[in-house]
Amino acid sequence: MDTLSISSLCFDKDQFMKVGMDKAINNLSIPLGQLREEVLSVKSVMEDAEKAVQHKLLARSKIREKKACLQRLININKSVEKMEVILGMRGLQSAEIIENDDGEIELTGQQIERVASEFNQLQYYVTQSKGLPLVEKIRPRIAAITVTLQHSLERMFKESLQTNNVDMLRQCLRTYATIDKMRDAEALFRKVSVAPYMAEVISERFIQMNPQGLKGMFNKVMEFIPMHCGLIREVTSPLFSSGSEKVVGGYNFMVNAVWPEIVSSLESRVASIFASGNPDTFHQKYLISMEFVDKFERECGSQSSVKRLRAHPSYNTFMSKWSLPVYFQIRFQEIAGSVETALMNPFNTATGNNGFKLSVFDTIWNALQMCWKDQVYITPLAHRFWKLTLQIILRCTTWISEINEKPTNTENQSLSSDGDKATDDKSPPVTMAQMIFLIGDVDKLYEKLPSMFTKCIQVKLSSICKDTSFLTESFEEARSKLIELQDSFCSFIVKQVCGLCSAHLKSANDIPRLYRRTNREVNMSAVVLVTCFP
Repeated sequence: MDTLSISSLCFDKDQFMKVGMDKAINNLSIPLGQLREEVLSVKSVMEDAEKAVQHKLLARSKIREKKACLQRLININKSVEKMEVILGMRGLQSAEIIENDDGEIELTGQQIERVASEFNQLQYYVTQSKGLPLVEKIRPRIAAITVTLQHSLERMFKESLQTNNVDMLRQCLRTYATIDKMRDAEALFRKVSVAPYMAEVISERFIQMNPQGLKGMFNKVMEFIPMHCGLIREVTSPLFSSGSEKVVGGYNFMVNAVWPEIVSSLESRVASIFASGNPDTFHQKYLISMEFVDKFERECGSQSSVKRLRAHPSYNTFMSKWSLPVYFQIRFQEIAGSVETALMNPFNTATGNNGFKLSVFDTIWNALQMCWKDQVYITPLAHRFWKLTLQIILRCTTWISEINEKPTNTENQSLSSDGDKATDDKSPPVTMAQMIFLIGDVDKLYEKLPSMFTKCIQVKLSSICKDTSFLTESFEEARSKLIELQDSFCSFIVKQVCGLCSAHLKSANDIPRLYRRTNREVNMSAVVLVTCFP
């Protein structure tokens, strides 16, 4: 009974709470719905207000843009009128304006600088107002101002160079920098100073008339720098500035004016110096030209200037004019050709003073030395001469192996520029004396190679490769192949000598047979075997 009473009470309580909650929720639904409508109404009003504000802000932004555009147009018109007044182009000439004998207006340095400053602002305004009708209408007047300003700057630049007026030149270059026409100043210097000088110096006639030839011409070209670039460098380079005045930065007359004109003159007036038909002449001219380039780089004054010079298109043009692959191909034919010619008759007696008995080894040694001679070697071709050196050694090794395989009839193989081999005619049989000379010459070549590598090859390659250990390893590997077959040759000679001796000793075995069971008298004279030995 007690359990039933408690269960019924709990059920009634839950029912009561559920009914109460439903009633409370129903009572709140109406106010909540009204609140939702009010919130949506307020949101709609706020969105409308926001749109109105955005519209007004956009309108104000357009008005500001139009005002700014209008102000720029006003500034353009004022700048143009102001410059025209300064330049005397509107009939209201200033008392400071002077006309020369040709009727052209001569401006003072300050006037030019004022016009340049105003012109720089004008350029900014014109860029910002591009495409507007007023700007297009006023462009002819701007073009006239530009021409007048350029003529005034050119006149001022030339006068400063002629009179060596440092202050005038500094002001002129500063004005060029103000209107962002620095390259125009460099081009003007190239035209008025560099080009006339190079036209007189760089020519075939000058090379022929000068006792030093091409070297004398380049020395004369280098004289242009102290004679005509001193004032320029004093104004534009801190390394050459002598006064307390601040240098005008952004210019590099050596790289952008002097060097391009030199290269252009060399290409058009003395193009014959680049001809590679005669390798000796080409080598000489190339070294003289590279020496001139080194001197010019030292005159640049800084590493950054040298880097800009080497990155200049005219520098790359000058370097590409030298046909180094063609030069190497000619040298390759000379060097490798001499080796192949010697291998056609390898056992001729050597006529050189290198200590070899056979002409082929004398030729191989001369070919190896020729690769690294100062009159032949060129640094940019170091990798090719190194490859040719190893090819010659390996070619000799191949020929020696052919001698070992067919001692009486060797097959010669010819070098190709890629290290390939081709079959040649068979050589005559090899004599014992020639084989002995071969062994001796191989040993001598093996002993002489380390000295040549240390004194010639390593010295030249160390300038472009700091770590030469891998070169030493590859050289020693090629060198060691020369003597791999020495033991085989020695064994062959021992067998041949033993065979020759056996032919004479055979008669000694016949002596007992001659006197066995016979009544012959004892021979008191020497037998034939004894007479064979001295």
